[in-house]
Amino acid sequence: MKEQLEDSWNDQEKCYEESQSNFWKQQTKNTPQSRIEIYKHMEKSRKKPNSEIKKPKIARKLITDDGKILNVNEPKLDFEFIDDEENNCYKLDLAVFRFLDTSLLEADVQPNYVRVKVKDKYFQLLLPGEVHPDRSTCQRSQTTGHLVFIIPKADEVITGRKCLGNSNSSINNQEEKKNTSEKQDLNTKNRKIGNKSLLYSIDKIVDIKTNQNKEFVSHSKDQKEVFVDNPDVPPLL
Repeated sequence: MKEQLEDSWNDQEKCYEESQSNFWKQQTKNTPQSRIEIYKHMEKSRKKPNSEIKKPKIARKLITDDGKILNVNEPKLDFEFIDDEENNCYKLDLAVFRFLDTSLLEADVQPNYVRVKVKDKYFQLLLPGEVHPDRSTCQRSQTTGHLVFIIPKADEVITGRKCLGNSNSSINNQEEKKNTSEKQDLNTKNRKIGNKSLLYSIDKIVDIKTNQNKEFVSHSKDQKEVFVDNPDVPPLL
């Protein structure tokens, strides 16, 4: 197709050159009419690059005949593509010119690719996986003028959350192990301390009883020494 267009353009160029050479080889009369014709012909030849002979545009191919999607960057814009696994989406930052009017931009998100038209030039990017076009968003930054796409993935499995769950479970396991080991240490300590306190309390109890007996004996002795029998008091029945 490209070769055919180039051949047709070369044929037009040859025809134009032949017509120019034939015109200037003709013999003309020196009259006002002939001079006017020469002047008109000169005007046409000056306008030739913009009007008569135009190089045919090569048709763009964004998708091949077998359905393969191509990566295209005709406006030659810088971009940043991020696979955000934590939020289960793709992020695309396209560095559009800051002072370019938004009416000259057209954005389209399909299940497998993103396409942006910038002043009749196409930017197209093939995505690694299927996405939700209806849930995708495109906003233009007010400071930089960039187009920022947030494209949710069609696959709902979030690997980031799984990793967090595993890490949390491992942390919980470690904490449980620490708690069990601390409990075991406390139990052994309590056993040791408990035995000591029990022995101490038993010794103390023995001491208390002996002390009480001693006090009771001494107290009874004192009462006997102090007691004086009164014969006037009748006996208790």
